[in-house]
Amino acid sequence: DNQADSASLPAHKGNSPQPLPAQEPLNGQAVEINGSTGQTTTSGVNGGQHEFTRKNVDQQQHSTIDVDKEDAATDVSPKEILKLEMHQSEVFMCAWNPVFSDLIATGSGDASARIWQMRGLYAAAGLTTVKLLPHGTDPRDKKNKDVTTLEWSSDGLLLATGSYDGVARVWARNGALMHTLKGHNGPIFSLKWNKRGNFLLSGSYDKTTIVWDVSGPAGFVEQQFTDHQA
Repeated sequence: DNQADSASLPAHKGNSPQPLPAQEPLNGQAVEINGSTGQTTTSGVNGGQHEFTRKNVDQQQHSTIDVDKEDAATDVSPKEILKLEMHQSEVFMCAWNPVFSDLIATGSGDASARIWQMRGLYAAAGLTTVKLLPHGTDPRDKKNKDVTTLEWSSDGLLLATGSYDGVARVWARNGALMHTLKGHNGPIFSLKWNKRGNFLLSGSYDKTTIVWDVSGPAGFVEQQFTDHQA
């Protein structure tokens, strides 16, 4: 008789014969949905419970709307944007000329740098000239000559570029090549002028830095530091 009574008992006992709450997986947790209150409860591995109500969801949505409004207030109009699109590969570096503020230099993975001259103070005015500074003469010669860094001298008259082949180059503001500086055995990732613009410091993946004297017609190594460990 006891066995018969046990067999007749329902699998779930409660105040009323309601079904078990629905459960859905959420990031490895069990989620219980209570349709009467609109409330969900998640139970994690550690047994902790976090309750999220519809009010929380509404607050999050309202916060997102506020952020969108703030972004809209600072959006730049398309007519205020000037795209510099002549490079054939990614652009690694760009630098405004510190004196001639209508000039900006860019260095790219297409083995070239460019000097762009703005026509006026606003993007809508466009460009006047673009000077190409090639770091190779043909597709084979351009291999491993990505322009990885560049730096204007403080007087704005010279632009130094460093490339993946370990060569530093110095260009005049008008795009003329002034110096080709060979001394590194690895890519150049940093360049820095002294204030007078007669010395250039280059840092390379070969764990060395070189001070170049570029005051004369031919640049040369003034000093090389080989004590770096990385």
